[in-house]
Amino acid sequence: MSAIKNDKPVPVSVSSSRLTRSVSVKISTLLMGVLLIVLIAASFYAGTIFEHTKVKFSRATQDSTVNRHFAIGMVVYISSSSITVDNERTGTDQQFKITPKTLISLDGSPATASQIKEGYIVLLRYLKDQDAAVILVNTSFTD
Repeated sequence: MSAIKNDKPVPVSVSSSRLTRSVSVKISTLLMGVLLIVLIAASFYAGTIFEHTKVKFSRATQDSTVNRHFAIGMVVYISSSSITVDNERTGTDQQFKITPKTLISLDGSPATASQIKEGYIVLLRYLKDQDAAVILVNTSFTD
């Protein structure tokens, strides 16, 4: 018995709709992957931009040489150039310079030294040289 060899290629029939569907699935999968990579890259970029543009608590915190000191207490004396606070942390009166860089907040709104009254309770952050960096006043703590 002899085996019959057929060297001719056997034609394979593939329906065009099946082939189109297969190619369509591959293209949509590829597009989804590209879209996912673009979305990840955009999220990363947006996060780095956010980190670089965050609003700082105050101008004083942007200086890396700032030594952070705090005082809390009642205002004993106030003028346009200085404030004296009965510091509850140390138990003594402390005087601080008010400079053009001093940020003053009265009940959450920007204010000036002339709006602070004796007897107000303040939280004051000052620099090593006794310059007041931030003065926060909340009148609801005042009798």
